[in-house]
Amino acid sequence: MESTTSINNNGGGSKSTVFGYGAAKTSVWWDIENCRVPREGYNPNAIAQNISSALMKMGYCGPISISAYGDTNAIPDPVQHALSSTGISLYHVPA
Repeated sequence: MESTTSINNNGGGSKSTVFGYGAAKTSVWWDIENCRVPREGYNPNAIAQNISSALMKMGYCGPISISAYGDTNAIPDPVQHALSSTGISLYHVPA
């Protein structure tokens, strides 16, 4: 039996966890170029918590890893440090 859940840019998704999958390790692959960190008035430290909270609301409560892929040269250093400090792994993909 398979379970598929997607989270779009506005945090929506579908509750489709199947018994046993909710506690499985979940990997989030974030396209940070096409779904950027908001520039003004947003705390980058809250991103990992918001992703984790959204997954928990959908029934996923196992370990979570978050990886962001994109041109990290376009992300200000303070934002990179804030993301890294919350456990989000940043991977540079040249534009």
